[in-house]
Amino acid sequence: WYNFIESGLALLVSFIINLAVVATNAGSFYHETCSRQEQGPYACMSTAAYDANGPHGAGEGAPCDLPTGGGQGRCGSMSLQSEGYALQHGLGDAALYIWAFGLL
Repeated sequence: WYNFIESGLALLVSFIINLAVVATNAGSFYHETCSRQEQGPYACMSTAAYDANGPHGAGEGAPCDLPTGGGQGRCGSMSLQSEGYALQHGLGDAALYIWAFGLL
């Protein structure tokens, strides 16, 4: 029974972390303008997170209003590498460390 309980708890914790990441992304980065871009869908992120993301592809960089009400942002692609930067600029410095812990 021990293995069954341990694996069940590990799966439950993993599911909760993944659910929190998806819910945070939906609430913090979804914008209809970015989701309908030709090369997209893209996420609406702050200009600081967009600039930290590195090289950008064609179709990226369209202006958008940040869903969290923080002003003007830009549409850009989001990957595992850029997710930490986007969360840090959107939710604060602690989000970067929570994201890193979630990846472990």
